[in-house]
Amino acid sequence: MYPFLDETQLHRNAAFYTPFDNGIYQVTAGLHKHPTNFGNGIMDNHTFQIDSLFPQYHNAKLACRTERITKYVQQHNLSEDIQHQIAQYLITTLTTEYPHYFQQHNNTLNCTLTQETIHWYNNSLLTQPTKYLSLLDALASQVQEDISILCKNSHTNWISYLHLSYPNHWSTEEKIGKTFQHAHNPVAGFQKANPHIDNLINAIIQRGPYVRFAWGITTDTRLNHHPIPPIFIHHQQWPEQPFNPDKPKAYLRIERQTLHPFPELQSSLFTIRPYLTPLQTLSKEHKTLLIHAIQSMTPEQKQYKRLQHSEKLVKWLEKE
Repeated sequence: MYPFLDETQLHRNAAFYTPFDNGIYQVTAGLHKHPTNFGNGIMDNHTFQIDSLFPQYHNAKLACRTERITKYVQQHNLSEDIQHQIAQYLITTLTTEYPHYFQQHNNTLNCTLTQETIHWYNNSLLTQPTKYLSLLDALASQVQEDISILCKNSHTNWISYLHLSYPNHWSTEEKIGKTFQHAHNPVAGFQKANPHIDNLINAIIQRGPYVRFAWGITTDTRLNHHPIPPIFIHHQQWPEQPFNPDKPKAYLRIERQTLHPFPELQSSLFTIRPYLTPLQTLSKEHKTLLIHAIQSMTPEQKQYKRLQHSEKLVKWLEKE
């Protein structure tokens, strides 16, 4: 069975974000220069945010490997040069941000959090637990973030790599190899809010780094909301349940995304870290702003966010 985060431990997240705090739901790129101070101290400066919930996030990644790793890790038209340079960037970032967790010695990375040692030459793993598909796979398995790589040439762009253990109702196998536009078309209001998509892609690849946020509401603490249930779980047990005011359980799901450009490679690295916060723990002010943001959504946006029946949730929040 896929693990759920322990609700009593969620307050131990390293950081807390409220991207809805203008009281309006917006479908925009929302790019902030990285780093930007959001009130979380040194953690806002980091690309990777490692906290005391690491074992639970790591267990969720291990569960994906147990089920079927290619359901969650895919690559398409990804050059060896891009793999190598982004892998080296990840190693440098991890050893800089968390030298007490990651130590590099030549072509070896000691990872004390998982008690693993990763060996490589160029981009090829020399020795490793047999579960890893590549150096990128091994590195992405040491953090609480998912990662993605976007590439482009003079004609098009495409998602070249996805390591997605915490999918939020979308599929790695469906998105890999698709354009940035195609991958985001299901987002209600995306095309209208981003009429100059080529300019956005150029900004992601040529400038930055950036940080941005996406948010929604979920009724459980499972990180993995892949649209296709595992074969060993009944299809009726897999989807998150509708909000029940008689047994109210609802959580903010905030995704912090960092975007790192590699203009010489015509590519960009994305990191995606989900945070879960019980709605009842929000301040009165944040509850009010959240209600306003939900009420500002169009019917299509509510449908996309699975909030088409949000009246019960709003009524419960108003009483809390």
